[in-house]
Amino acid sequence: MKRERVLFLLLFILTAYYSADAQSNDFGIWNNITINKSVKKWNFAVINELRTKNQTSDLEMESFDFLPSYKLFKPLTVGAVYQYINWRNSGIKGFQHRHLFGLFMTGKKSYGNFSLAVRERFQTLYKEDVPETETNPVWTWRNRGKVIWNIPNSSMNLSGYVETFYQFNKPEGNKFNLFRYSLGTGYKINQNHYVEFFGLIYRSVHIESPVRRFILGLNYSYSF
Repeated sequence: MKRERVLFLLLFILTAYYSADAQSNDFGIWNNITINKSVKKWNFAVINELRTKNQTSDLEMESFDFLPSYKLFKPLTVGAVYQYINWRNSGIKGFQHRHLFGLFMTGKKSYGNFSLAVRERFQTLYKEDVPETETNPVWTWRNRGKVIWNIPNSSMNLSGYVETFYQFNKPEGNKFNLFRYSLGTGYKINQNHYVEFFGLIYRSVHIESPVRRFILGLNYSYSF
């Protein structure tokens, strides 16, 4: 048990080390609350999320998500997402309203106490009140691979994932513009309640002012 914790900590430190470049650094906190309702093969999720930036001194965004999904068969689930976002953008006074629409597909396969989960998501982000010179909407492909270790004889798990963001309609050419690396631990309180603590490194690239942000977060979900 101690050995696995040390390995996860080393992986997180190495990821932070090899992410170092000319980017500016920041620290923030991300928290979200999820409510899930399952009806046979359907699941309906509502999510409220808050994110901070500038060493947690400023609220970066608040969002509300609605995600219906359908389990086609045991490993494969398909779904859609709508996200309403209040975003504090650099150079814009106050908050900017944004609307995100997307389609996703997830697959999960278990190998003993380990699980491998993959998610593919195509999304478009529309921003209100932006200059005509700014790309709007933004079309993105998100690819995430996640490994989960369910600790034997325990309600806890350890997990890690890597996620990439690839923008299709950048004027200077389609490119990856964001990477996320995360390690976390989750705890199933009971049949309805689940909490997860995580650390995340967020790297933006191929933009005018790239940022590397270190995140600590808490996710709570209630399912019924």
